[in-house]
Amino acid sequence: MKIARIHSHLNGHEWILVHQPKIWREIEEVVKNIDAHQCMTKVSEEKTMRGKLLYSPAEINKRFKKELEACGWSEVRRGYWLRDELIAHFLKHESGVPKGVAVQLGSGFPDFFGRHLMFFTTGKINVGVDVLPLRQLATRIPGRSLPFEDALEEMTAQGRSFPPAPLVLVGIAA
Repeated sequence: MKIARIHSHLNGHEWILVHQPKIWREIEEVVKNIDAHQCMTKVSEEKTMRGKLLYSPAEINKRFKKELEACGWSEVRRGYWLRDELIAHFLKHESGVPKGVAVQLGSGFPDFFGRHLMFFTTGKINVGVDVLPLRQLATRIPGRSLPFEDALEEMTAQGRSFPPAPLVLVGIAA
């Protein structure tokens, strides 16, 4: 896969480039190491696309998790108070010291900003990174995958002050 678009909210991307450039290189490398064609393992059962080969969200998540963990990232799950469900973030720690960045693979919930906000307001991160598929890729992923373009539109519609945490939206393509 490749990083096709980036949007920096409240200078999130710039913060990472200045304070944690190694982490940004790791994120780029993780995305680059995912072979999108190996993730096309889901056979559609949807009425309009029956039998068509699609990207498997579980396979994509599994590969991202494997690549992030190989770089020293660890998965952290927390109860999310806006919904009765668990969310997973990958946090970077070195020698037990948090490095201030969380990566979240886009799950398609319209309130995805709250996930990073929870970690930001508790002081666990300085910047949140959301990895989302571009619309062209999202249409070939079954389920509720929120496209990068929709997340960007929602973010800009809210204005500069919301969410009140530095974020980086990363749009990926196959």
